[in-house]
Amino acid sequence: MLASRIARYVADPATGSFEELSLDAFAFQFERIEPYRRLCEKHQSVPDAVEQWRDVPLVPALAFKSLDLSAGPAQEIFRSSGTSGSPRSVHGHGFPDLYRATIDASFGSACLATVSRPRMLSLIPARSQAPDSSLSFMIDHVLGNHAAPDSQTAFGNRGLDAAKARSFLAARQRDGQPTLILTTAFALASLLDALERLDLRFRLPAGSTVFETGGYKGRTREVSRKELLARLFERLAVPASAVVREYGMTELTSQVYTRT
Repeated sequence: MLASRIARYVADPATGSFEELSLDAFAFQFERIEPYRRLCEKHQSVPDAVEQWRDVPLVPALAFKSLDLSAGPAQEIFRSSGTSGSPRSVHGHGFPDLYRATIDASFGSACLATVSRPRMLSLIPARSQAPDSSLSFMIDHVLGNHAAPDSQTAFGNRGLDAAKARSFLAARQRDGQPTLILTTAFALASLLDALERLDLRFRLPAGSTVFETGGYKGRTREVSRKELLARLFERLAVPASAVVREYGMTELTSQVYTRT
């Protein structure tokens, strides 16, 4: 099956050819996604005519707001958070195991360089709170497969659970164990705001990492990158070099990671 071949390649690129798999995936989607097929035919870019992956027609993300672009029966339905009242993108995902494979292949090398199964503090809604969030799907998998058993989620029905987060951070300061904080930029700014209101500072152990994804979605004043990193170092003693930024989209089955 194509998804299995792609999963093997994601885990070990020596098992296949990116070019070949890309063209096979294109043919698979061309056959099964009628709106995409119309787009390709309009541009005269059909499987028999496309010879390299760079020539595969791209779909604008906005298409997911109005079209069903599922390549098969959806096992998961992911929806974007939406901004400014705009329609939400919908991704009927037929291959969640492939999504998990891409997470396993990239998350570890980007975020687990110092500790293989660290204690993690998630400031991202759990799947029970956001069942249609692709980010919550990802973090649920990370916590279940890459985190120490006593990891915590500090996100309640009203948003960030600052008291729970403070308790976790204090414990890590005492035990000297490196930790990994999983957060959106919005949640991280909210945590730092809460610590500043109480004038609290923690010194997280060396080797601690912050995984930060996503923006502010118009929910608060936007904090500049420079300011956010400065406040993070002041309140948690985490340097900019230990912040991993991740970019993902509801419409994709992959992520991009980078260090500051």
